[in-house]
Amino acid sequence: MKIHVLFFILFFSYYALYGQLYNRQPDFLRANSFWVFGENAGLDLSSGSPTGIPTTVYGPEGRASVADPASGRLLFYTNGNKVWNRNQRVMPNGSDLYGNINVSSVQGACIVPVIDSPGKYYVFSVLGITNIGPNFVYPTPAGSLYYSVVDMDLDGGLGDIIHNRKNILLDTSKVLSEAMIAIPGNNCDIWLLVHAYGEPVFKTYRITADGVHPDPVISVAGQQISAQLPPGFQQPYGAGSMVVSPDRQRIVISSHYSSLASIRMADGAAGVLICKFDPNTGIVSDAIEIEKNILTYGPAAFSPDSKLLYVPSFDELSINKGEYLFQYDVTSFDSLAISTSKIVIDSGLTKNYQKASLKLYGDSIYVSISQNTSVGVIARPDVRGTGCSYRPSVLPLYYGSTTGYALPNEVVYTMSPDSVYTLAYDTFFCSGISGGLPLHPGIIHDGYAYQWNTGSADSVLTINEEGTYWVSYSNGCHFYVDTFEVQTSDIEAVIRVDTFNLSTTVPYKTYQWLLNGQVIPGATSAVYTVTENGDYAVVVTDDRGCVDTSEIYKVTNVKGAFITDLPGETIRVYPNPAIDEVMVSTPAEINITITSVEGRVVKRMDKAGSVNISNLQVGIYFMCFYDKDRNLIKVEKLIKR
Repeated sequence: MKIHVLFFILFFSYYALYGQLYNRQPDFLRANSFWVFGENAGLDLSSGSPTGIPTTVYGPEGRASVADPASGRLLFYTNGNKVWNRNQRVMPNGSDLYGNINVSSVQGACIVPVIDSPGKYYVFSVLGITNIGPNFVYPTPAGSLYYSVVDMDLDGGLGDIIHNRKNILLDTSKVLSEAMIAIPGNNCDIWLLVHAYGEPVFKTYRITADGVHPDPVISVAGQQISAQLPPGFQQPYGAGSMVVSPDRQRIVISSHYSSLASIRMADGAAGVLICKFDPNTGIVSDAIEIEKNILTYGPAAFSPDSKLLYVPSFDELSINKGEYLFQYDVTSFDSLAISTSKIVIDSGLTKNYQKASLKLYGDSIYVSISQNTSVGVIARPDVRGTGCSYRPSVLPLYYGSTTGYALPNEVVYTMSPDSVYTLAYDTFFCSGISGGLPLHPGIIHDGYAYQWNTGSADSVLTINEEGTYWVSYSNGCHFYVDTFEVQTSDIEAVIRVDTFNLSTTVPYKTYQWLLNGQVIPGATSAVYTVTENGDYAVVVTDDRGCVDTSEIYKVTNVKGAFITDLPGETIRVYPNPAIDEVMVSTPAEINITITSVEGRVVKRMDKAGSVNISNLQVGIYFMCFYDKDRNLIKVEKLIKR
């Protein structure tokens, strides 16, 4: 008996992250439900109905705030230079952070939770080029990116910066721009993304449970905005901001100029780019311009489905000077297609979109226009055109507070493991199981721990018998279960002989008969009638695709050619087709066997001159004629009506 294996792989992957929307996670929504920005302004979104709240922080931009991801209660906020607790007081060790010295960097502060350490947070601070003047002295000899660590267990649960974890220098290579955001990665990590001043260079720092990795991923992208202005003028990426799409596949960055003299020389030094982002590696690539020399400052915003982009902008050069809120279709990653898709959602000189800021939260995009006492809302941002339902100035701020240049930076978390992603491999093959069959999980890596249902902890399991096997494995971030169904098939072709009709003992899906090791053309039926001596075999395939070749059956008793081919020695059958009786004319005594097309014998007669077929079913049969020594001398098809 030949043993073959039918091998199915069912691969279930839990906690997979690709395609997830990071800003839909419950912990993200709760942690970002309190916004602190502008001049003593704040919004409480925790109830679902945004309400203006007072804050003690003052200044146009560079804010970040965080609430408890479980309860939604405000924890603390920062401008990158100081940290305030939920009681609106500066933490005991929360002053004199090195970043965002004059709080004029649009994204000068960013809060990131310490992974696997609940209640601890990194506070990142970027200096930004606007912090640097002719009399400016760095707090340390080089670098412009720092971080400190807040522990919420300190100061009686109000939180404080850990003394030996304050103003840690991270970037020592060059001055950075004002743009800084955090993005969840695909491997239980978070990426901190910053940008160099004056050149198209992104720097991405990986944050894991082991801490902040000091060596960034360097990406060069966006050479369209790299033209150098004369000395004394701000260079590209001096001011501006970044935003990531909800699916984490796209980055938008702006390069801004505020003076008209700079703008007129800024061809190739200002604008807005959209780039590809890889949450696996932190690499930014393939930057294209949204529109030539479009000017914007505060963060843009993607629609919840990542297909539309909203950009606050202003135009100081064209005949149609003014402030605008644009919508672009970014489903096609093509500069011309994006540019020509532009729709003006709002315009007007009275609205200062030059210093506007957008932020997506839940199903809405919030629009903050500088020096206003209220915030606008795009209620249906997934809708193309003015149907997006933009309502300016519908959310009043707390009395006496006004908006600034930018809404606070987001607090992001590692991608939630409670979303299930299923990747299924459904294949099978036939091969011998003798000697052991190795079962390989979908991922084999030293960083994973494996547990088979047999008790084995090896990454690969070798089996010697059929059954159901499964393995669970995890790297502490992703969890997988692979299931293997192994079945044996006893396919073994055996030739059955009925006089000169060859068939098999059990039926199969396909047949191919062989003579002396060579394929017999057209011999693909379940029954084959031999016509000459030789070594016969059959190759069969079952319903599951398994193949087997029978042992050889030797035929030695076929005599010469059929006598119907020889003059004077013919056998004639008539009538044919017939209903009740068939006459046989022959010069010698013969024996007759009638078989069905499947090879089953239905009638035998010796020395017959006629055959009664009245009891046969209507159909096709074969009449086999033998001499007295049982040698086959002719086969003729018979049709019964």
